[in-house]
Amino acid sequence: MPFARLISKFKKYFKPIFAIGLILACIFPQIIFAASFDFNLDTNQYTAGCKNSINIMADATGKDSNAADIELYYNPNEIDILDSVSNIPGIQIKPGDAYESYFGNDVNTTTGRIRLAGASFVSSLSSRKVFASIEFTSKAGISSTSFSIKFDGAGATLDSNIADASTSDDLLTSVTNGTYTFATGNCTADKIPPVITFQIAPKYAVNVSLTSSVTIRVTDNQSGVDLNQTIFDINGDIYTLQSPEVTYIGQPLDYTVVIKPRNPFYSDKESVIKVITFDKAGNKNNDTNTFNIPIAVIKEKICPDAQAGGTTIIPGGSGTSGGTTSGSTSGTTSGTTSSGTGNSSGTTGSGGTNNSGNGASNSNFNTSTGSSTSGSTSNSNTTSSNNSGSSTNNNSNTTLTSDILARTGGSIQDVLTHSYWWGIPLLILVFILVVLGRNRWLKKEDRTKLR
Repeated sequence: MPFARLISKFKKYFKPIFAIGLILACIFPQIIFAASFDFNLDTNQYTAGCKNSINIMADATGKDSNAADIELYYNPNEIDILDSVSNIPGIQIKPGDAYESYFGNDVNTTTGRIRLAGASFVSSLSSRKVFASIEFTSKAGISSTSFSIKFDGAGATLDSNIADASTSDDLLTSVTNGTYTFATGNCTADKIPPVITFQIAPKYAVNVSLTSSVTIRVTDNQSGVDLNQTIFDINGDIYTLQSPEVTYIGQPLDYTVVIKPRNPFYSDKESVIKVITFDKAGNKNNDTNTFNIPIAVIKEKICPDAQAGGTTIIPGGSGTSGGTTSGSTSGTTSGTTSSGTGNSSGTTGSGGTNNSGNGASNSNFNTSTGSSTSGSTSNSNTTSSNNSGSSTNNNSNTTLTSDILARTGGSIQDVLTHSYWWGIPLLILVFILVVLGRNRWLKKEDRTKLR
């Protein structure tokens, strides 16, 4: 069939098809234009009083756009727009990456109007990208706010526009406004775990009643404590919020938990409480409390263990015969037996004694002097004496707990600082003598030259 006859045969269908297409174009203009402005709706709730940010998206998918401008409004009585371009006077919003360059950036804080235009000279927009970002804070007592994009309809040019790269026609066919609510909360992300405080019994406490209840305070000043995920371990017995022995008072920011242990505390060894807790942001913390430590354990176990750090733990009290203390005696000892001195450096234990004369023992926090017949012994935190003499303890009233805390964690630096404090003034004296001697030698040399 010739082409002309084919056209003539279907000619009567052309007008109805054209009319239907025109009607569809009027009803669904986005089929033809397909460009829009909208707010990024990842969330519609922000934190009251904090710096918040929202993106305005330009979408030209399926088309090519080389320019756009937007005009939108907000309520200046509800929010404050923050300046995002510090090198330009006034207040501006933050340009996006939809176009290569931006201009006409202006925020009118009186009328609540925001304007911004963008253009590209090399590339074009053919997808959905960020046209701009608005940074803002809510005012006191405001629970919600809205942003409204000015749009007078498809093809209108005195409102917001997205221009076609080839024809400069307005491609904008739709906009989506944004409404947001504000909730109370912290302006910064919660990255700090809860704080655990042992109130009854305190850490390293002694003489705690074997039937005492346990009181623990758990606080978190941001997202709050998740008490449902908190676990208490008392000497191997596990307790949770659902345990009948557990009661609590307070709010998520500050809880006080009271536990009546199922079994008494140990009478012959230390008791241990372990706590594992989380806050509502998922930050974890754990802590351990050891208390009612027997004296025998302190002497036999804790003292030798502490020597790895170069320290000795001895409870405060009266002196012991023989001038010895608990600990090791690795070091160098020198002195004489008839008269002289004995120095022990780098040791954590015994001091030296002499038949007649003075004996000096320098160890971590320990100094002893005396004679075999009569003399005195001075010890800052421990006591030692010779065959016959008197002992003085500066911390005789110090509790066992204080001794433990004061004497652990030391190092060789503590020894040097305590035992050889006189080295600093000695070095200064030597320096002065060297300078004076040098000056004297120079003056003598000058007189020699003059002769």
